Amino acid sequence: MKLTLKGIPINKVFYSGQEPKITNGCFQITNKEEQPIPLTILDVHISDGEKDVLINEFHLYKLPDYLEIDQKDLLVEKMDEFEFDLSFPFVSVIGFDREKVKVWVTIEAENEILKADSKVSFDLRVPK
Repeated sequence: MKLTLKGIPINKVFYSGQEPKITNGCFQITNKEEQPIPLTILDVHISDGEKDVLINEFHLYKLPDYLEIDQKDLLVEKMDEFEFDLSFPFVSVIGFDREKVKVWVTIEAENEILKADSKVSFDLRVPK
């Protein structure tokens, strides 16, 4: 199968005094087949290699327009590529190693398993 999945790094901004939070990961899927391929998301979790949090509730948005995608109708058209945002209720970064934290997704496509991670980085801003 000529299907690829890769993570896109994201950056979160937070201000001093605020708790940094993770609310999404971004991914790109590419189909180089001559037929559309249905996809099933099997697993979404946040991990830094030590601590791991399973995400049970999430929404998918096709980028760049943030069009919501129904998980039951997740399909990548033939010879197509798109980016999607996987959004979920916030998860506190407290307890995670901020330098290593990533959002992971596992997708099944025609009995093949694809995994990718979206690296999360954080920028601390101090109000003036």
